[in-house]
Amino acid sequence: MGAVGFEELESVCNYLSINGDTDLAEEIALDISLEEKIELNRLTDVSREMINAGIAKVLEVRSFIRFVEETKHPGFGTKLAVKFKAEYYKALGQGLEGDEIFSYLCGVAYENSGPRDTPVLRAAAVATVTYLFEICEIFEHAEHTAA
Repeated sequence: MGAVGFEELESVCNYLSINGDTDLAEEIALDISLEEKIELNRLTDVSREMINAGIAKVLEVRSFIRFVEETKHPGFGTKLAVKFKAEYYKALGQGLEGDEIFSYLCGVAYENSGPRDTPVLRAAAVATVTYLFEICEIFEHAEHTAA
């Protein structure tokens, strides 16, 4: 995870942000801890370990997204979040839950990051999904109540 840099984050994020629909984006401001989100989404220690590794690069992912928005593609972060939200709902529609969804999203990030197959690129995919998980752009962030 320590070797993840802008080059790997660019590989992971570029495809995903270009193919998003910004009309679906929404601002979410929540006061929920990372541990509460892990529990709410019924993630086990498998995903928790990946999230704990990815959290080390969340600031770098945030910096990368800000850099791309300011220098190349305004709205890049929104497009990226929208693409992952769509993939999240696709996974739900396929009946996936918890760790399966987290793994699926990391796989989507990695598979669309280009032709290279490196541990650092895989780590960048985990870091990107963790960043979106942490800021509540993907996964559940509130208990559902019956109406």
